[in-house]
Amino acid sequence: MKIGVFYFYNDCIIAPERYQKEIAPVSWEIKASEELLTPGEHRDLWDDYMVKEYPEIVELYEDNHKLLPRGRVGFYTHKESVHFLITLDKCINNRENEIIEIYGLGDCDVEFSYGTLNYQCRDCI
Repeated sequence: MKIGVFYFYNDCIIAPERYQKEIAPVSWEIKASEELLTPGEHRDLWDDYMVKEYPEIVELYEDNHKLLPRGRVGFYTHKESVHFLITLDKCINNRENEIIEIYGLGDCDVEFSYGTLNYQCRDCI
């Protein structure tokens, strides 16, 4: 099971391994109830990976990482159980199973949140 950040570009979920963090059951016990753990920043993924692998996005998205569709996988504990929350732009639809597979969450309790204030790309606004 992993958590982390990703982008959606060229009809692909882009979630490089180095921007994912593996979690283990021991991690769950040290988190306060209902506290959300979401490592990584989209800006780091943009600067360190996206502009190097896809140099055209700087011009296409005006070098603004918030204009490209993106998402985040985090987790929280509630009443001694673990829940994964995947927050993403609403334009990244029909990719739920792919995201669950990438992050190894097939047997987990997973919730999705679409188009919150921080997750509205230029196409979703």
